[in-house]
Amino acid sequence: MAVKSGYIYILKHPSDSSLVKVGITTRGPSERLKEHNTDLKAQAGKIVAKTGKKWELKEAHKVPDVYMAESAFHDRYPLSDMPFLKSEVFKMDNQIFTEDWVREGINLATSVGIRSDVTQPPIPKTKPKKGQEWVKEQLKDTGIKPIKGYGNGITRVLFECEKGHIFKLDSGTLCRFLACPVCSPESFDSYSLRRVEFPHEN
Repeated sequence: MAVKSGYIYILKHPSDSSLVKVGITTRGPSERLKEHNTDLKAQAGKIVAKTGKKWELKEAHKVPDVYMAESAFHDRYPLSDMPFLKSEVFKMDNQIFTEDWVREGINLATSVGIRSDVTQPPIPKTKPKKGQEWVKEQLKDTGIKPIKGYGNGITRVLFECEKGHIFKLDSGTLCRFLACPVCSPESFDSYSLRRVEFPHEN
């Protein structure tokens, strides 16, 4: 993969100050911005279509190797633990996706330079492990079973442990920890534990 220079940029959206988009381009950031505001089928464009408001360019930084810069931004927590998350639009939630988190990623992306071996691409993103069979295999010896549908790592699924605790969590996260968040909350990190939902009792 040839080395191409370009930009890493941040867009903001006037409809919601917590929405940002981070992307790379080998062309001018303004040209890419125009595409985001007119391609109404893409993720960023759907927000334009829904709100009637266009993305605005917040900042752009020149990088010598756009693919290296992109890898540097994505190869960190929590994106490194969620390879199934194919998104460059982030909602700042003051937990993980924060302004500091974005700033850290931009600093990394602008500092990594060019690949030492330019004949090789940057480290590829991990391919997601999807599907019912993979989830079943991962949970085989845990006593936990899905009771409503299967997700691909993004979709939240209802699970039940062998003690009857019912909780909702995306299958990708659960398969990282392989434990019931009620029986063994210490097995989870604090961020993942906060993401667990419990259905309302009738």
